Amino acid sequence: MIESASVESDAPAIVIAAPKASARREALDKFFRELGQSKDEIAADEAAKAIAEKMRRHNGPVIELLLIRALSSVQRAEGAIEGLTTARRFLDEAVAIDPECAQCWADRAFVAQAMGEPGTAVKDFNAALTLEPRHFIAWFGLGNVMRSLNRDKEALDAYERALALHPFFEAARQNAAQLRLIVRGRPA
Repeated sequence: MIESASVESDAPAIVIAAPKASARREALDKFFRELGQSKDEIAADEAAKAIAEKMRRHNGPVIELLLIRALSSVQRAEGAIEGLTTARRFLDEAVAIDPECAQCWADRAFVAQAMGEPGTAVKDFNAALTLEPRHFIAWFGLGNVMRSLNRDKEALDAYERALALHPFFEAARQNAAQLRLIVRGRPA
C-alpha cells in the first residue's frame, strides 16, 4: 500500500483538453468578436443568434433537452404558474447535472423573475455571469430585475454592460436611455 508518492521532474506537464470544450470556447470567442465588431444590426443579429445557439447546445443532449422542455413549458402555458413551475423543475435538474452551464442559470433566472422571485433571479443571473461574463442576455435580464426593484443605477449598469457586448441590442438601448435620464439627469 502506498501512502503517498511524489514525482519531481523537469519535464513539462501534459495537459489534455477536452476537444469539444475548447472548440466550443473558440467558436463562442469568434462569435463574440463578430458581435463586438458588427457594423450594422443585421451582422450583430446573426452573431447574437449564433452565440445563443452555441450556448444552448454546448452541454450535450441531456442539458439541451432540459432547456428545450423548460422553454416549451413556459410557452405552452403562456407564462402561467404551472408552466413556470414545470420549467423551473427542468432547469433545476439541468443546473444539478451541469452547474457550469451559464445558459441553464440564465434561463432559471428568467423563470424566477417571471415567478415573482427577484432575489432568486439576481442570484441566478449572477451565477450565469460568473460563468460567462459576456452573456449579454443575462446582463439585460439582470437590468430588468434591478429596474423592477427600483435599483436604477444597478439596472443602468447592467444594460450598459449588455450594450458593450451587443451594441445593437435595441431593448437594452431603450431601457438604458430611459434610465440615464433618471440616474444621470441627461440623455445618451
